[in-house]
Amino acid sequence: MTKDIITAGLLGGLVILIWLTIAHGMLPFKRYYTLKTFPDQLEVHRLLKANITEPGMYSVPYYSSPEQAAALADEYRNQPVYEITYLGYTHDTMRGLLSTSIVAIFLTPLMAAWILSMASARILKSYRRRLMYVVALGLFLVVWDNWMGQLTDEKLVGLAIFYAVANIVAWLLAGLVIAWKVKPKMA
Repeated sequence: MTKDIITAGLLGGLVILIWLTIAHGMLPFKRYYTLKTFPDQLEVHRLLKANITEPGMYSVPYYSSPEQAAALADEYRNQPVYEITYLGYTHDTMRGLLSTSIVAIFLTPLMAAWILSMASARILKSYRRRLMYVVALGLFLVVWDNWMGQLTDEKLVGLAIFYAVANIVAWLLAGLVIAWKVKPKMA
């Protein structure tokens, strides 16, 4: 059974990797997640470099109390809000974000296969129930990651919908493989 769980998790991860590559790279949804550039990037870069010296999250305008907000001029308070995250590295020293994503892409289906293997006999005896079980686990992740992110990080709605749909499809496809591979134990 352990071999089946590992195989199911790795195959599920491979399916997710292939699907997300297609969804992000080949389907016509780039408008939802394409980063925009500044007209004068060099000037913006110089200004940020001069004012942001430590890694962290920054917000402009930012005020920590109602008094501080009241002290700001109306024209400043009514300006757009910007959030800037500085991670402390340059293009030359940037660690690979892809490597951490790959680990997550393979680890989460592996965990889903393991959790499925411990499900009740009623769930395990039916392929459809095993599939729905894995999809339900994926839905928990989608709701937490995409919709909680939408509420807390104020992502663009189109971007949150794109990620949610792409991830639901990813878990449906991974579920097809995981449910096929994880079967009830034979007594």
